[in-house]
Amino acid sequence: MPGAPSASPRRLGGAERVLWELQRRVSGAGVWNEALAVYVVGGRLAIPALTEAFHRVVRRHPALRTRYLLQRGVPTAVAVPPADVTLDLPVRGPGHCVWADELGAAAGRPFDLAGELPVRAAVLRYRGVDTLLLVLHRLAGDAETAGLVYRELAACYQALSAGAPAAPLLDQPADPYLERPAGPAAVRYWQDRLAGVAPALGALAIGRGAPPDPTFAGSVFAQSLGPTVGQAVPALARRLAVTEEVVLLAGYIALLAHHGGGPDLVIETHLDRPAVTHAGYRTGTLPVPAPADLSGSFAGLATRVHRFLRDAAAHPVPHQLVLPHPGDAAGAPRFRYAYRYRRRSTYTRLGTLPARPMPVDTGHSWHDLVFDIGAEPARFLGWVRYRTEIFDPDDVRALVQRYETLLCRA
Repeated sequence: MPGAPSASPRRLGGAERVLWELQRRVSGAGVWNEALAVYVVGGRLAIPALTEAFHRVVRRHPALRTRYLLQRGVPTAVAVPPADVTLDLPVRGPGHCVWADELGAAAGRPFDLAGELPVRAAVLRYRGVDTLLLVLHRLAGDAETAGLVYRELAACYQALSAGAPAAPLLDQPADPYLERPAGPAAVRYWQDRLAGVAPALGALAIGRGAPPDPTFAGSVFAQSLGPTVGQAVPALARRLAVTEEVVLLAGYIALLAHHGGGPDLVIETHLDRPAVTHAGYRTGTLPVPAPADLSGSFAGLATRVHRFLRDAAAHPVPHQLVLPHPGDAAGAPRFRYAYRYRRRSTYTRLGTLPARPMPVDTGHSWHDLVFDIGAEPARFLGWVRYRTEIFDPDDVRALVQRYETLLCRA
């Protein structure tokens, strides 16, 4: 929810402080960088207009112009006044290194949270194609916040590049976003459902065990799921009267369970929710424990997942309040596996040019394995992020193939 406008320093607490402390453990790595890349076809981006649009969006949202300082031993958020915001929007061309490596290096570079703002942008030019890269730290927002930044930047850029004034809303300061505290009933709900669960034990019978001193080095495997999946999932969703999101999540649960995920298997699930309007830190996820009995039909599993999500959505609460420790002593994640469903992309134009999203490999992964499934007409796109300390590319490729087979046979 939007909070009251304030330029006063704010002490970090709860989930924000946990994330700040985790970042300090791996200060040389961009583990919590949220990256969004969009490439345009058929022309060049107007860099002066794009730079001005980027500045206006950052000045508008307090979370994007906040630094995180240690004041008297307490981590504190301090918003920079809008007039003091100065940001570069560098343009990188060929010759630096391989294009994909350049994109990943720019996306994965860690933020100095005390010395710089938690957002950056760049344009990479390669073989006649301009790619806009937006990166923000998780303290400033999640993937939905990155989408908000892109939408506002695109709207402002379209006006400025055409010589027109930007929409009045984009020149108005946005209220800071402060997440609503969880009520005691919601906390009790999750304590009951996660009682006795030890999700850090849910290692798979594929890949390697987690190292004692993790670096969270990661990679991304991107693949369009086969056309048969594009037909099978919607048909199954209609037959079971559930959403495609539920079918795909049930398939992921079944896949991990078949590979030895065990009774403590918990999936950190990113909710599909309305477009956000304020930048800021959000939890935005629900821990979904796998049903204890997976011996039944896939239809039964999907129905149980549907009911669980329906009930859980009525009890939104940061899981940090339910499981108070951020992971094991080495800083490993509380939940090893995550799932995200994205509706059809709305990144269709940037100015007058057609635009398309693309996966970005930041070189890091907080979770062992993340299945990020995007819906497109008649197909689904799979962006699988994984820890290279645990999985090899062949392991991930095999998991994706088995996931496709499982969905088609459901």
